[in-house]
Amino acid sequence: VTSPNEVQGWTNQGGQPLVWTRVDTDALNFTALLVNQVRAQISGFSPQILAALVDGTLGKVNLNPPSGGWTVGSGFRVNLVANDTQLNTILAQSPTFNI
Repeated sequence: VTSPNEVQGWTNQGGQPLVWTRVDTDALNFTALLVNQVRAQISGFSPQILAALVDGTLGKVNLNPPSGGWTVGSGFRVNLVANDTQLNTILAQSPTFNI
């Protein structure tokens, strides 16, 4: 995952870009899961599925905000997970970033 990252995070306005590089052995699709490494600092935040069955061959997708909008803070990551029922099967993940 090349974006978002520690230099270029996301804003709290509208859709946000997710950019990645794929190799031939990667899964054809994935689920994008927003997590936070410092949840204790963000009251009430829990992991959010942003998109399921993302076509891994695209290399870029615009992710819409979760219901209730983007939570503002630091320590976020986007985990690319196997599917919406295997949220702990991480295929790739972004560096930490701010929203």
